[in-house]
Amino acid sequence: MLKLSAPLYCYLELTPECNNHCPGCSNVFVADKHNRHLAEPSFMNAKLWHSIIRKLKPHVKCLRITGGEPTLHPEFEAIINCIQESDIPFVIFTNGRWHDPKRLISLLSRCSRFEGLLVSLHGANKETHEAFSGAQGSFKETIRNIQHASHEGINVDTNTVITKANLGQIEEIVNLSESLGANCTVFNRYIGISVSELGVEPDELRDALGRIHRIKESGASVKLGVCIPQCFQRNSSNGCLAGNAFWSIDPWGNVRPCNHAPVFCGNLFSSSVEEIVSSSALEKWHDRIPEQCVHCSLFTNCRGGCRAQAMLLERKKDDLIGMPIHGRPEEQGSIELELESSARPILRFDARRENFGYVLIRGNHFVPVTADGKALLDECNGYLTLGEIYERFGGEALDFIASLHSEGFIDLAQNSPLGTP
Repeated sequence: MLKLSAPLYCYLELTPECNNHCPGCSNVFVADKHNRHLAEPSFMNAKLWHSIIRKLKPHVKCLRITGGEPTLHPEFEAIINCIQESDIPFVIFTNGRWHDPKRLISLLSRCSRFEGLLVSLHGANKETHEAFSGAQGSFKETIRNIQHASHEGINVDTNTVITKANLGQIEEIVNLSESLGANCTVFNRYIGISVSELGVEPDELRDALGRIHRIKESGASVKLGVCIPQCFQRNSSNGCLAGNAFWSIDPWGNVRPCNHAPVFCGNLFSSSVEEIVSSSALEKWHDRIPEQCVHCSLFTNCRGGCRAQAMLLERKKDDLIGMPIHGRPEEQGSIELELESSARPILRFDARRENFGYVLIRGNHFVPVTADGKALLDECNGYLTLGEIYERFGGEALDFIASLHSEGFIDLAQNSPLGTP
């Protein structure tokens, strides 16, 4: 598997505190009925988080601020201002229950590097949402704040964990999310130790995935978050990038591959980013990919399912993993692109040098390319047409550009020369 020299994204888990009481909380450091206890009696203040952010700045392209409920950190504003001053794009994962919504929205509206909120919405009504949140009144408060934030021009996506309680409300949740002004409805499988009131049967999950896919095909802005193995059912989720493209930093500076994983790879106060990348704990994490998955033709889509879930359930592999797929199955939702020879490709990504060449980054997505591929892309400056690129580089270059265009890494302009954007 391709390994990056440093993470592209990091989750900053500001605090273990939360005003919801979800029975299936994904944070492994939160005390719960399964006897997982807080690692330390207190958590980092803004000054300590500032030192962590400085250490990550040369490497990361985006920070994802989470918790617990991150807005409950007593110095939340100072930490956000630090991230803004560091000029790092960031998003906030939140339950939408804020002490002072007006003040929070005003703060975020002033931050040029703030890219949006991901707000937990676990049902289409009070009963289903609060079956997950465990907090009376949380549904009303959450939907009110989603609507408030979106009305003030903040980019809001909603996030729903598929559970037994909300399984029959997939369509209603999408409709509610859209009515509140959210841009996208994200659905995730449940990750964590089995909780009877949350778990769904495999056939129920397959049915939910099929319904989500049909809603997406109808034109609604819907997507899947956490990796679901392609051998379980073909789906549009991204493969697991934990420990490679992203890390989680807990409230005490410990690094984990992701917020679900109960494995520590080092501490940013005692180790450098480079030392953690090459740590034995992270190497063991990478080695947890099931052997059968490596030989699957869809391995690059899935990357071996969810390793954190396998660890939490003390399994050797994700329970959703089935038999490997061989051959070259027809791609679900494949699109044929018809390119105009007069169109001019314009790059829409950042790039970082790696030992294999470069990694192209746009939002939450990245694509590895060789040095030769990057040299071709350097010619896509808004002046050359696709016809001229074809004459210089041939048909394979157009296939390469078309694939990046389909993933949003390249725009195709029909106007006169635009120059580099």
